[in-house]
Amino acid sequence: MSEIKKNTFTWVALVLLIILNTIFAENGMQHAVYFIVTVSSIKFLAVVYQFIEAKHAHAAWKALSILFVAVYVIGILVLY
Repeated sequence: MSEIKKNTFTWVALVLLIILNTIFAENGMQHAVYFIVTVSSIKFLAVVYQFIEAKHAHAAWKALSILFVAVYVIGILVLY
């Protein structure tokens, strides 16, 4: 698959995930925060690996991005 097709697919998936997050946030569901945090983490990793191209970076940068997501998720769960 060409890079343009991958970028387009990723962009469309990100837009759909944003719409899905909005629907869950506006519904006021009881456990929506867990879904929103999960989807936000997936969106972050998609942007980092596809558009910032961390997939070609040193392993330390890959580990740092995953560590950032872990700290984000743990922080949100502790505060919630």
